[in-house]
Amino acid sequence: MEDIRTAGAMDRNGDPPDTYRGGISQPPWPDRPWLDIDQAAAYLRTSKRTVYKLCALYKLVYYVTTGVRWFTKDDLDAYIASGRVDIYGRGRRRRKTA
Repeated sequence: MEDIRTAGAMDRNGDPPDTYRGGISQPPWPDRPWLDIDQAAAYLRTSKRTVYKLCALYKLVYYVTTGVRWFTKDDLDAYIASGRVDIYGRGRRRRKTA
């Protein structure tokens, strides 16, 4: 007999709730290497909380399938490169040569 709370319940995709929350989510395109939130945090050498915060600030590109965030190494590398400081570029004064 079904529990009265879950009888006929569906998530926003029309699936039963146990397949939405407890099912295994697949990356959007299986032929590309994907990282989940734990792997992305390890790749960036930071915490999951920081990765979630960067996503909320729209600083990290991510893809969502069935409630799981997926990242590519290319996108994470682009985020790392965006913080690069060019020591020979603007802001540094060079000495004038005589």
